[in-house]
Amino acid sequence: MSCKINFSLITESLTGNIGDDWKYKVIADVFNPNLTGRGTISVNEHTLTPGTSKAVPNNNIIRIPAGACATGPTVKITIEAEEVDWLIDDDETNSLTIPMECPGPGGNPYEIEETISVVVKEEPNIFGNNATLEVIVRLVAECV
Repeated sequence: MSCKINFSLITESLTGNIGDDWKYKVIADVFNPNLTGRGTISVNEHTLTPGTSKAVPNNNIIRIPAGACATGPTVKITIEAEEVDWLIDDDETNSLTIPMECPGPGGNPYEIEETISVVVKEEPNIFGNNATLEVIVRLVAECV
């Protein structure tokens, strides 16, 4: 039996106003202790109005190998976001690391939700405008 991590995106929200056309991808790299797998969820260009929160339009679930059951893998989540402009897109990247627990055989799945955010600055940054994109990520570890 081996541990698998189900990786999905739940909601997205935007504060600040540099535009409302967004696309992004969220990457999950699983380590136990070395890299055991990677999953990427890409969200195509869509409208996200500043001041709103909504379900992620591309709600896929990716299953990623995470090593042996009854171990403690780590998941590095990276978001690469772009506010789409007519001439030059504004983009930025951010990462966070999440410790996980893989249950042993017959154990209950271990589930965690974390928020990853990225601040995107408007370029050229004449007026100092920026926006913060937040995405809630769900990770569920199970022994299968």
